[in-house]
Amino acid sequence: MKKWIFAFSAAISGLSQAAGTIDFLEVDNDVVLFSTTDTKTSSPACVTSEYSDLWSVSLASDSGRAIYSLILTSMAKGDGVALNIESGQNCADRDGVERAAKVNLVTQAFSEQGSNPRVGVYAGDHDRLGTLLTIEGTRYWVYMSGSGPTSRTLTHDQYFNGHSNKPVYFTGANCSGDPWAEYWGTNRNESFNSGRFYRVNGPTQSIEINSYLDGYGMCIEGSETKVLRNTWTEVEHSLCGPRLCYLKED
Repeated sequence: MKKWIFAFSAAISGLSQAAGTIDFLEVDNDVVLFSTTDTKTSSPACVTSEYSDLWSVSLASDSGRAIYSLILTSMAKGDGVALNIESGQNCADRDGVERAAKVNLVTQAFSEQGSNPRVGVYAGDHDRLGTLLTIEGTRYWVYMSGSGPTSRTLTHDQYFNGHSNKPVYFTGANCSGDPWAEYWGTNRNESFNSGRFYRVNGPTQSIEINSYLDGYGMCIEGSETKVLRNTWTEVEHSLCGPRLCYLKED
């Protein structure tokens, strides 16, 4: 069992009382446990007194991984960035611990002169698109573009595994040789071709493969015969470019 524990003292400065900063974080296998400086006002009946201050998310789900990424972003920024948490009203991720279903990032207010450069939204080619305002659950990033007063929204498929890490198969050992794909359409693998989007088409063929990159970037050895395609074309998203959009503190 792998476990990482982080404990922090934190304070809220100029933020709503509904938002708190992270003061405890624990990753236990595929479950993240955390608490904030904001005091809970109520909890579902499944919560035990021992864990009444904690929230949980599962790293086994896309939504859980997105929330965990947001938690780390808020911690990296420290004071001035806090989290609003919406309960899932159950303890589905860990017995006795309330599940966090929706997390919003709360940053400092934007001035009339432009956005406050706290957490930036970046295209896959590293161009800065704007400053993050909030994350609506795990489905949308709302951000301010440049100095304009109008917010813009990135949807889930543009930034977080909308084109999830698909396996890439190889005729040679150690993930070498010709690459082949199982899924038709637009795909990506973070460890293949620098994580660029690619489109697979063409007819399928029965081919013997000797290794493959899995969804976590690990090269898996082993021979088997699969029905695959190997016609590749690099493609770009109209906003995010050749790779997924991402967040980065400024």
